[in-house]
Amino acid sequence: MILYNYLLKKKGLFLSICIFLFTFTLSYGQSIRMETEVDTIKNQITTSIFFNNIPTKNTARWQQILHPSSTLLHLDTTGILWDTSHHTLTIIWEKFPSKDSFSFSFTALFSPVLPETFSWGEGALLFENTNNKIAKIKTAAQTIHYKAIYQENGEYISDSIYFIQVGVGRNNHESDYKLQSGDKIQKTKIENQYKYQIGPFYSEAAARERLLFYKKQVPDAFIVKEKRE
Repeated sequence: MILYNYLLKKKGLFLSICIFLFTFTLSYGQSIRMETEVDTIKNQITTSIFFNNIPTKNTARWQQILHPSSTLLHLDTTGILWDTSHHTLTIIWEKFPSKDSFSFSFTALFSPVLPETFSWGEGALLFENTNNKIAKIKTAAQTIHYKAIYQENGEYISDSIYFIQVGVGRNNHESDYKLQSGDKIQKTKIENQYKYQIGPFYSEAAARERLLFYKKQVPDAFIVKEKRE
């Protein structure tokens, strides 16, 4: 794995971008290379997949598992059939490009925030090879880990984390709260009661945006700020 970190200054904001490269080398010079660019301001990643010397005859299908909190934001759909059911990106080429090297890219948006550590890249290419046999090439999930540098107001994201407190009461009341897709509820015991919080969120802006959703259920829900350990 090769990791590049660099900062771009734009409109007075600091943008943290990380690029992760993973190469899966196969026999006979075949390889699949993944390049994933992480944008910590826009909470999105762009993945480019490079296929080299893949002996396809006609059709091919690529499937890649997506993170549960991600949604497909952009994909060049020219010449393909595609689907994202069950958190899996499926792409079908009726005629896989005959070039020695071929690539495609897609962008995924994470909500409410981009996790600092997550798995990405587990996939498989299924195709009919030149010997008229069905072949499969798998790629293993890789751990993407980065440390966000700045958020929009110039504060260090790594200084604090945020939770939305929705209630205090008895045990086993997690099901009382309807969660927005991708959110998690945490339960903490305080003496004889339990505190219920949604999160974590890695910026105050992300927590305040999500607070609007939970105030519809719990009007007195509020944000709790904690120092990151």
